[in-house]
Amino acid sequence: MSPPLHGLVDVVQRCIEAGAEQVDVAVEFAGAGSWVRVAATGAAGAALHLDLSGSSRTATATPDGLDLAAGALAVGASVTVRHVDARGEPVSLCWGAAGAGRADGESARITEIASGSTVVLIEALHEVHAYKRQEGRVIEGVVTRMRTRAGDALGLAFHRHLAGRTGRRRRVGIALNAEPVAPLDPFASDRPALRLRRRDLPFLVGARAASLVARPHVLSAAPGEAASARQGFFVYLRDRLVQAGGWSRLNVADRRDGIVRIAVDLPPAALDGFAWEPAQRRVLFPIGLAPALRALAVEAVTAPLSSTGTLGMASVGG
Repeated sequence: MSPPLHGLVDVVQRCIEAGAEQVDVAVEFAGAGSWVRVAATGAAGAALHLDLSGSSRTATATPDGLDLAAGALAVGASVTVRHVDARGEPVSLCWGAAGAGRADGESARITEIASGSTVVLIEALHEVHAYKRQEGRVIEGVVTRMRTRAGDALGLAFHRHLAGRTGRRRRVGIALNAEPVAPLDPFASDRPALRLRRRDLPFLVGARAASLVARPHVLSAAPGEAASARQGFFVYLRDRLVQAGGWSRLNVADRRDGIVRIAVDLPPAALDGFAWEPAQRRVLFPIGLAPALRALAVEAVTAPLSSTGTLGMASVGG
């Protein structure tokens, strides 16, 4: 996934964490003026990491992602945010090429919105401005591909939210250009699968005790699908998928006769015990957890097949 798509996912994550029940994303072609808009219904400005005096909180390199402004600036060089609080008072902010701080004017692409809602408008898209000539079919193709990849990225990152498999009382809806985004569950399969025992792995962060939940699965490869496709740890933070595969430097070999995927839920209260490599979108586990996770991964890679030489059917889901 490219940095702009990671940034878009970060913006949507902030909207969900702020209480949004519906997030509508639009990716539109307009030559050099192509734009992305994220409209969140029910999102609270304070929870969006916005300082409504005209600045944004500092982003940190953690699995928690970026704040709203920094995530949006990874998509485009100009960001405008309009939020209407519960009293119906509008606040407009802008960053990047639009200038930092409170906005003097507003783009026509930010329309009237209801109380408790937020619109994030991203312009001067990096993927478009990477080209010298920012018009014509080439750029239209760039924006079309970006829209398609955005749908896949949102469906994968938020598949638990879209399927209603979180602790929220209501399911979150995400739409892309007015079409509902479908969940892409990396653990859903109608093919034979082996689900190993869930593990609760204790570890220490300083003097604090914490626990990490890991659920290993072995999926059958589809005909023509490389067995090594996307194996490894699938790491979740607050039900968002932040790492899709890879063994996080634990020196584990992929399985050859199946696809090993281990769902790992990070404890939000112990994030300071984990390292994060933003360029690789990879979580590095604490030294106290690494041996147990590696042993679990090796167990999943080497788990024997059934007596018939195939994987047994099991209920799966990350």
